[in-house]
Amino acid sequence: MLESACTGDKTSDRATAIRVLGLMPNDAKATRLAERALNDDKPEVRSAAAAALGNCEQFPSDTDRLPFR
Repeated sequence: MLESACTGDKTSDRATAIRVLGLMPNDAKATRLAERALNDDKPEVRSAAAAALGNCEQFPSDTDRLPFR
């Protein structure tokens, strides 16, 4: 259910779901979902992804996939 919310059509739902991933430390799947969200079209979702990864102290494993450098 959380995975489908992370990829849903509604921006606010995606951002909320991505923020929740920050409550799941040491979860590889949650980290992957948050990393993917760093490339979302909407800045709200990208911001939520960065916050989630920071909360988990997980940082993108492949910085080449980041939309910025």
